[in-house]
Amino acid sequence: MLEDLSMLSALLTFAPVAVLLTITPGVATALVIRNAARGGRRHAFLTTAGNSIGVLAWGCFAAVGIATVVAASTAAFTAVKLVGALVLVVMGVRSLRLGHRDTEPTPERRAPPAISDRAAVRDGLLTSLSNPKLTNSPRDASHAFRDRSHGKRAPE
Repeated sequence: MLEDLSMLSALLTFAPVAVLLTITPGVATALVIRNAARGGRRHAFLTTAGNSIGVLAWGCFAAVGIATVVAASTAAFTAVKLVGALVLVVMGVRSLRLGHRDTEPTPERRAPPAISDRAAVRDGLLTSLSNPKLTNSPRDASHAFRDRSHGKRAPE
């Protein structure tokens, strides 16, 4: 009975945190929203495509063992985290600088898109390639399909 109460207490403590983390947009989502606001549906799609290419690249890195090496090496993982932080800082500074441009064009004169198609893809790609969480994701996901008692794949 005491064990059930501690499990319930842990669940009641964890649930609100999990909900907040789930509904809070990540960097990729925020980037897609930003690029959609600046360049419309096309830039949102291109940003998503760039991000997806980066996620696919990390999947390939995991397949050949690079992601495992990065995740296991403190120096390599720290390097990915620092590069990721640098990418976010550069994108943030760029966003702030672009935000000070003429944001209310007159009806006679439309402002050109703030970013190019290439920049939308690049932003999505850099965001996912420099995301240290993606070094673990493919490996962590594979554990759900393994039988831990024998190290073999679980039956379907």
